[in-house]
Amino acid sequence: MSRAAHPLAFIGGTSEPGGLHVHTADVALAAAASGRHVTVVCPSIDHFSPMLRGTPVQVRVVPPRDLAEPPRRYWPRVLAGLRDAVAVLCRGKLAEGCAGDLLAIRRATRRLLTIEHREVDNPALTARDLLLHGLAMRVTVYRSIAVSEAIADQARRDLRLPRRMIACCLNWYDPDFRPPTPAERVAARTALGLPLDACVIGYHGRLAPEKRVDALIEAFAAARTRTDQPLRLALIGDGWKRRELESRLHERGIADLAVITGWHPNPRHALAALDISVLPSLGEGFPLGLLEAMATGIACLAHPMSSTTRIIDPARNGRLADLADPASFTRALLELVALGPDGRAALGRAAAADTTRDFARAARLPAVLRALGIELPPAMLPDRPRHLEFVR
Repeated sequence: MSRAAHPLAFIGGTSEPGGLHVHTADVALAAAASGRHVTVVCPSIDHFSPMLRGTPVQVRVVPPRDLAEPPRRYWPRVLAGLRDAVAVLCRGKLAEGCAGDLLAIRRATRRLLTIEHREVDNPALTARDLLLHGLAMRVTVYRSIAVSEAIADQARRDLRLPRRMIACCLNWYDPDFRPPTPAERVAARTALGLPLDACVIGYHGRLAPEKRVDALIEAFAAARTRTDQPLRLALIGDGWKRRELESRLHERGIADLAVITGWHPNPRHALAALDISVLPSLGEGFPLGLLEAMATGIACLAHPMSSTTRIIDPARNGRLADLADPASFTRALLELVALGPDGRAALGRAAAADTTRDFARAARLPAVLRALGIELPPAMLPDRPRHLEFVR
């Protein structure tokens, strides 16, 4: 069997849905379109099956490893039948997991690659820990694909991985996201119960602690007291912090000005209701939600970090501000409100144009395929609508 014919096994998943799942599903389906036999091995809650149902990609859900079972026994067991496959370990964060996992997956399959979705953010990992993990990767991993320059830089700097091992392939958004028509905008406001004359500030994604939606609530509560513009807050998503966030809305006396919509497998239509989209988190790999909001033509606000400064040009297509500082957060919101509909629309038009040019799936996905040793003409890339369910 030639190398090009080797099957692929994507290994990964997290307990809550996110960009890792969307990215992995896109790559797996494109790999299958090239003629490969593709399996997604999910040792966590299965968010993959709803996205890949009816496609050639097989999803194998396996129980997570019990700490009492060593990796050398667990991985050969759950990867049974994939000995000839090239394994692609899709990790939420660089250096996640242990060296024993890398070694066991490598021994159980033909070759091992990784896809890294975030920088290391575990304070328990010392510089020595990272060097040792890098050593384990140099022994077991053929290539590591980073979805941002910052992840690639950290892999070289802290894990001491050689440049030849690292492929930097920036993330992308689904082409389903585009600026809404006026009728779609009205329909989105009506569906969410939002007035047509209000300035709607929103967030879409998981309601998880690291997303800092509570900070957005505080900034919104402060901003509404300092402007005559009618403001509304729309939180498009779900997660285990939802009840706590609902309580905070009541405590701040703004529950009647806010809506939490619940999870939208494809949030494009809900995003059409927003005037301003905020990514309040302070750490991201390469934020899918920000790309989706910008592609929808929304004026966006985010914290300056390696990924967001790559996406947002404050002079052209959005705003960056120190969202760790409450006063700065509130001030940035007020500045976007003060721009008015025309000023925000100008930012949104530039954001949509820039994301279409730089971060469309058709432009970015082929680089990941090449890093996996797959050449697929752009015309053969499968068209898979973004559909990510919150499986509990």
